[in-house]
Amino acid sequence: MAGAIPGPVDVAPPSDVQKVSMAEIFWYFLRLGWLAFGGPVGQIGLMHLEVVERRKWIDEEEFVRALNFCHVLPGPEALQLAIYIGYKQGRYLGGLLAGVLFILPGYITLTALAWIYVRFGKSPQVLGVLWGFRPVGLALLLAALVRISRAALKGLFPVVLAIVAFVAFYYARLPFILVLVGCGLVFIAWRKIGSGSRASALLALLVLPGGVEAAESVGRRVFDISWFFFKVGLFSFGGAYAVLPYIREGA
Repeated sequence: MAGAIPGPVDVAPPSDVQKVSMAEIFWYFLRLGWLAFGGPVGQIGLMHLEVVERRKWIDEEEFVRALNFCHVLPGPEALQLAIYIGYKQGRYLGGLLAGVLFILPGYITLTALAWIYVRFGKSPQVLGVLWGFRPVGLALLLAALVRISRAALKGLFPVVLAIVAFVAFYYARLPFILVLVGCGLVFIAWRKIGSGSRASALLALLVLPGGVEAAESVGRRVFDISWFFFKVGLFSFGGAYAVLPYIREGA
């Protein structure tokens, strides 16, 4: 289909891209897993800094295109992007290494912190250490947000659309799915129509109807929780920060 974003299987590394060894892939993604604080934005920002600016494994355009592709897939976009980069450099084994090593440090750390919190959670010293992580994570998040915004938001219209989406999420309390579909339709319309009508396309977001909260009661708590998070996984397009309002609304 014309204009479609190629998947990993359809993309062949350019002939001028430097050969990356499996050892280099292994150590880079293991290091990334231990240093990637700040959630998806921080993780993606670190990947952009390393694989685009420093190592030059892929170029700016391909990185943004791959990130956009990951945003429309269910699941964590940072992990998917890491797998894509690993695949581009080392094919299937590289993608497998990138995915496993990206999540392994987080799993180990989360398990250790969970044990510490359950065992010593009421200790003021432990609580102080845990609270101390917050400003560090926020600083990393803001730095990565600026870097990714410069790479992805090129032109006035994407910037305005991002601001409108933020206002719709934070102030208007519109459901995530509604804002996602609305922004997608407005952007498609903006690409299709003439310049004289593009302002009208942007205003279409402002008149979208509010979402209707759905409530269901099946009487079994375990089933309720499982069904809710099944829906979260199924509709988690746009990454972790986009789906958080949906989880908050449902929970």
